Amino acid sequence: NTALSDIIPIRQRGRVMQRMFKNFSFADVSVMDKTIMIVDWHHGIRSMISYTLALEHYGVVTAGSVAEAIEMIEAGLKPDLIIAEFDMESGPTGAELAKSIRSNPETFDMPFIIMASEYRLKREDEWKKAGATGCIVKPFTVNELLDSIRRATT
Repeated sequence: NTALSDIIPIRQRGRVMQRMFKNFSFADVSVMDKTIMIVDWHHGIRSMISYTLALEHYGVVTAGSVAEAIEMIEAGLKPDLIIAEFDMESGPTGAELAKSIRSNPETFDMPFIIMASEYRLKREDEWKKAGATGCIVKPFTVNELLDSIRRATT
């Protein structure tokens, strides 16, 4: 298990958390009951996003790879939204997962958000061609994450 402390040096942790929670108030968010799948190769990122979404009353399911996500969906899981890392450590990418979701008649209309670095998302054509509903640029704040979720699911 990888903790936030394992992936972010101690001198940077405060700045990362400050950026994520800048101008955030839990009182501003209404209670929601949607299930969101987080697909990222890095356990620390999955954990951080899962914890944040659980605080907002979302159901959260995580997958460490595109293959794992596809396996769960084929087994009958139908999340209200998928948020996937664009570049996985190995294997298929988040864009390839979006293409797979769009090509399946049972999941073709499932909202899908790609997350990636600003550099990677400058190549908008890749995630749009894959069929992603939206994108979120890393690093992002809690408010940016929740706003992206609201846009994709309404």
